[in-house]
Amino acid sequence: METPPTARAALLDAPGLYLTGEDHLRLTTFGGVAGATVVLEGRLVTIDGRVVPLAETHTPNSNYTSKANTFALAEGVLTNVQLRASSASLLGGGVFAVLEVVRGLTANAQALATLLQGYVTTNARLAWPGSPIGGSTTGAGRIRAIVGTDPAAGVEVSETVPAGARWKLLSFRARLVTSAAVANRFPALVIDDGANILTEQYDNTTVVASTTRTYQAGVYGMSGAISGAFGNLALPENLVLAAGFRIRTQTVNLDVGDNWTAPAYVVEEFIEG
Repeated sequence: METPPTARAALLDAPGLYLTGEDHLRLTTFGGVAGATVVLEGRLVTIDGRVVPLAETHTPNSNYTSKANTFALAEGVLTNVQLRASSASLLGGGVFAVLEVVRGLTANAQALATLLQGYVTTNARLAWPGSPIGGSTTGAGRIRAIVGTDPAAGVEVSETVPAGARWKLLSFRARLVTSAAVANRFPALVIDDGANILTEQYDNTTVVASTTRTYQAGVYGMSGAISGAFGNLALPENLVLAAGFRIRTQTVNLDVGDNWTAPAYVVEEFIEG
């Protein structure tokens, strides 16, 4: 049955966003956390005056790629909508969300308006109206402590920023155990973009045969004390790494029997916008 003109006119004058019945909500996320769930909630006033609650769930990908769901809506006025994470301890930097009004239900639906854009978290809400349209690399990111790959003997440490992510490197730690082969090793921590070296930090002491030395890198305001068991390496402040950048060691005179342990490092992670 066709909607009476007076009812539609009343809807057009109501506070909120009028939706024609061909207009729907599309939620797109870029996720970097396994097991996350995003909940969409809100209210729609229908053409016959009913207040209909909205409650939809969405499961983001965990490999930094996008995933979209479109939720069909009846004709009416959208009065408010919010996004929240229902999974435990989802912090900023983990799942970036974009909520749009689109015309149509297919993958080729026409985008009409962006209502919400920002990181979805457990304890805060993205709400329309009210929340600003935020970028994916603004504000604070997600703090991650990562234990990397343990390289085989005679192989250097090498960690790569995954596609879809941006890292700010805060600290790095790895241990080198040298073989009995007589040679002076000179380890360095290298940052490159996958091909070109951007920074290369060497310890100021050599490592001889049959030695264990732990290397620690961070933003230091002063040089640490030199010790046979530890080597301190300085990181540039605000060291931001894009997808494909590498954090790796480069050891002059590395012997086939020398062994780097799995690195442990801390990054502030963002979804690449």
